[in-house]
Amino acid sequence: MIFLSRILITVLMLAQNVVAGEPEAPACSVVVTTSDVVTTVDLKESVARITGLNGNLVPHLLRELSKINDEENLVVSPFNILNAVQLLYPGATAETATEMANALGIHGIELADFLADFAAVKRALTAPIDVRGQTQMTTLNLGSLLYANNRAGFEFDANYVNLAKRAFGATAAAMDFADPASLGRINADVAAATENLIPKMLPALAPKVVSVLISTLFIKGAWKNVFEPYSTLPGEFTRLDGSKITVPLMKQNNRFFYGENADMQVVRLPTQDGKAYMEVVLPKTLENSQAVREALVLNGDQKIALSQQKIMLALPRFEVSWGGSLRDIIKGIIPSAFEDESGFSKLGSSRLIVSDVIHKTAIQVNEGGFRAAAATAVTLEGAESVEMPPMITMIVNHSFGLRIVAYASGQEIELFRSWVNSPEPTPAPENDSF
Repeated sequence: MIFLSRILITVLMLAQNVVAGEPEAPACSVVVTTSDVVTTVDLKESVARITGLNGNLVPHLLRELSKINDEENLVVSPFNILNAVQLLYPGATAETATEMANALGIHGIELADFLADFAAVKRALTAPIDVRGQTQMTTLNLGSLLYANNRAGFEFDANYVNLAKRAFGATAAAMDFADPASLGRINADVAAATENLIPKMLPALAPKVVSVLISTLFIKGAWKNVFEPYSTLPGEFTRLDGSKITVPLMKQNNRFFYGENADMQVVRLPTQDGKAYMEVVLPKTLENSQAVREALVLNGDQKIALSQQKIMLALPRFEVSWGGSLRDIIKGIIPSAFEDESGFSKLGSSRLIVSDVIHKTAIQVNEGGFRAAAATAVTLEGAESVEMPPMITMIVNHSFGLRIVAYASGQEIELFRSWVNSPEPTPAPENDSF
């Protein structure tokens, strides 16, 4: 049987999301250094800016993604895509810089302040939580990779590299793109940054490409309430078209933050250290799956009040991945980046235009926890070239949605948003590892 392997995972950073039973996160500030100046930033404001809440790129991206065939899986990380565009932004000038600032929602904000915002959010998002007695901490890494084609005579501007290193933690390398080993090096770097969830970022390097900028995201979390492997049994899963497949269904009875309305059930599975959670959104009927899918793609958080309740949860053990070009979508909102050869004069030694934006994602879910990764590559060419209530049940045996959210010093940042129509079964983990 052939399993479709596409999903929607969205990486939007939410400034804040208050749920019944969960306290509101306190305001906080972070001290960062991205140049010769030490800056104190308000983390809540920084999260709002870095997640593009005031820009038009994310809404445009989600509108276009919602048009993708709803019988396919879809996995996208808008946060990771934003990171890639943000990595490119310090090299932009003139009309290109203006379009990018509007798309990112940072028009009127000084570059130094924007870079301080990113550095602060990255530090808070990737910092481990100090929880005594926890043996499995959530791993969350953001990476930025810069590659220059020295065979084409391209060199990064020294000031751009310095800014990218300080704010994004970027690494830079010069290589001969005509050498097959260079493509292998780029793909190996992305594979290492994503624990091999994305083993092959780029299929090839076009002859005119003089630079590649890549943003990576990886998160690995162990469940607070693990699923016992002996409880995992084959179960039937119904896809949107009514066809059925057999998947391994993990099961447990436990207390989770849970809520529902007339259209859907929602449950949150927290990590052991409380750093992140995965949220599963299950339509109550196949008939309203399309409406729920569209609501999830466009809005993410469904604003359903959640409270701790004991439920019987059955969830597939699965993996999903997606990959494709976002060139036309990004060009629709930042056209000059693809057309104006003078638009990136602060990036390097050549007159450049963006030639493609490639996005890849993957998620794995099993009894012990979840792993998720995203990478976005921007290629640039030379301009020329009492009575006990009944037990609540939530059997995830048809198309469903999920979100993965992490905490940055108390502020929620949504990393992934997913719609699963055809989960691909995975083998049981060995030695309770994942």
